[in-house]
Amino acid sequence: MLKVASQTYGMSAHDTMKIAEHLYLRGFITYPRTESTTYSANFNFNEILASHAHHPDWGYYAAALLRGEGFAKPKKGVDNGDHPPITPVKAADRD
Repeated sequence: MLKVASQTYGMSAHDTMKIAEHLYLRGFITYPRTESTTYSANFNFNEILASHAHHPDWGYYAAALLRGEGFAKPKKGVDNGDHPPITPVKAADRD
């Protein structure tokens, strides 16, 4: 996350973590301080996608993934045993 935020948006690591912690504390993402890049074998992708399927901006994409259009489980990554990868768990509105 830190690398993408820096390379894509020019954000500092401090600012990125400040925003991530804000999102985490308000229930929008899972715990942001993790190095894990793989999901457990029983991770419920459909549950996460369903929570985004009616969003006015990206719901169409989540709904298509739920129908199996373009969905593929993420490639194997690294499980550091601390927390799962950062996952959006609640959809935000523009406000």
